[in-house]
Amino acid sequence: IAPLAENDDIYHAIGTIVDRAGNEKTVEFTFSVNRFGSTWDYNDDAKTESLTGWYTNEENDVYLREVNVNTVAEQTVDMIHDTDYRALVKGEDYSVKDVSTDSGWKAYVYKFHAKNFSAEGKYTIVVQSKDSSGNENSNASIKSRDGAKEVPLSFTVDKTSPYADRRDVDKSITRYNAASIKAYAVVDDNLSGVSKVEIYVYPENASASDAHVTTPIISYSNEWKDDVYNDELDQVLAANDGKIPFEIKEHVSPQTVRIASYDNAGNVSGLLRSDGETEKGEIVWKNVLVTRNVVSQVFYNRTALIALLGACLLLALILFLIRRRKERENEQNL
Repeated sequence: IAPLAENDDIYHAIGTIVDRAGNEKTVEFTFSVNRFGSTWDYNDDAKTESLTGWYTNEENDVYLREVNVNTVAEQTVDMIHDTDYRALVKGEDYSVKDVSTDSGWKAYVYKFHAKNFSAEGKYTIVVQSKDSSGNENSNASIKSRDGAKEVPLSFTVDKTSPYADRRDVDKSITRYNAASIKAYAVVDDNLSGVSKVEIYVYPENASASDAHVTTPIISYSNEWKDDVYNDELDQVLAANDGKIPFEIKEHVSPQTVRIASYDNAGNVSGLLRSDGETEKGEIVWKNVLVTRNVVSQVFYNRTALIALLGACLLLALILFLIRRRKERENEQNL
């Protein structure tokens, strides 16, 4: 291992030997190379490692482990929250536990308390240390288990649900004499970005378990699958000026349009139901009637229905009066 600062790290070695008789033995061990100061890792805390460079919708304790062949003599911890900078106080904002081994390694586990990350925004934690030999280093050279990351402990807290609405549709119109209409959805998020959108269209009298209520007519997402990034949602938005087109097909009764949008921090837009449960998505359009059925058009159009009933009553009254007049005329002729 060449004597370069970038080669100082915590290494895990595995060796296997097989003899001519087919006997096999595997040995593995972990060791640290510290020629320029401490080395760092995530203390085998999967949540901290997965959080680094990404988003979360809740504050959690995060961890770092510092390893050195010498005793660490000085430690300072700084936190940057968006553009605000402050020094963290040991015993109040974080704790340090000495987990040194009998083999001579010096190791320290830092626990940064969740309360430091209660507000939304981007956080970066930087630990600077000096060992007894005068070497200085910081966690800017953190390595993940796969060796792919080399960044400070940095993440974004996003607790706000994404926003969803409809566009390019006259909100004052809720009656359409058509086989279907085309509408558009828009979504946005304040920090982490929208990762998935689902659009539901169902009759207003549908039950909560109805397939129309639980199954979206459209679902687009951005996601990693088998190490391949699928940016289907971004492609749809780019092709439609930042909007998502969808179709509302005709139905004999009024329908509801609900849009569920998810962000990369795990938030989802929601609607609080009367039973206290939260239903995925926001209702962006209610009582929209799309049908060519004349009876439905009249029945669900209160003005037209009242006018029709009034006309029927007026006609009935006229017919009644005509009949009464004829009856009186017949009586007089007798």
